[in-house]
Amino acid sequence: MFSETPIIRRKSRQIMVGNVAVGGDAPISVQSMTNTSTGDVAATVAQINRIQAAGADIVRVSVPSLEEAEAFGQIRKLVMFLWWQTFILTTILRFVLQI
Repeated sequence: MFSETPIIRRKSRQIMVGNVAVGGDAPISVQSMTNTSTGDVAATVAQINRIQAAGADIVRVSVPSLEEAEAFGQIRKLVMFLWWQTFILTTILRFVLQI
């Protein structure tokens, strides 16, 4: 379906998310979020690979606990080796240290 009406974007400030420009006059970036358990390193890496192969510029990964934060370190090393062009963004949902 084609529309003669041009798309009017709201003015915003451009920021960089890794090496991806977002907002302002930057082209629209494609992003997605994994839905695997971040503690399952192999499954999360496999899903990031599929998302990147589909053309995503940004992949978000949730890190709701200290154990998953440690797993994310492994994930980042594996993914950055394979797909250095895609920025991996952590979404820290809840990070509470109990003393």
